[in-house]
Amino acid sequence: MEEENRVSNVPPRDEGKNRTLLVAAIQDAAAGLDEKHIEKIASLCDLKGLKKVFADADLMRTAERFISYNLNVSAAARSLYMHRNTMMYRIDKIKRATGLDIRSFDEAVAFRLLYHVYRYGKNGMI
Repeated sequence: MEEENRVSNVPPRDEGKNRTLLVAAIQDAAAGLDEKHIEKIASLCDLKGLKKVFADADLMRTAERFISYNLNVSAAARSLYMHRNTMMYRIDKIKRATGLDIRSFDEAVAFRLLYHVYRYGKNGMI
């Protein structure tokens, strides 16, 4: 039982040098996307809803924490001191608004790339 608790309480690899390198790599990848590729990724979702989610601090905190905890609902919810069902509700709200289900790895990557495109200067493209 003690070993199980240690495994479930392992923080994500979101601290320190590795996290910094990962964020920089994602930013570089997003910056390197040309308009054609951004449009392809953006065509998978509702852009109006995506912008609303990006502007909502609570939904973005939820999405970022969920992704940083390797798409683990329970661990991400615990880290935000919220009930697991609240986390699920917010993830479903993101899906309804954007059309992207961030519980899927591929769609979580698309969400994160689009966020970096939006945040770091190419927001005119989405």
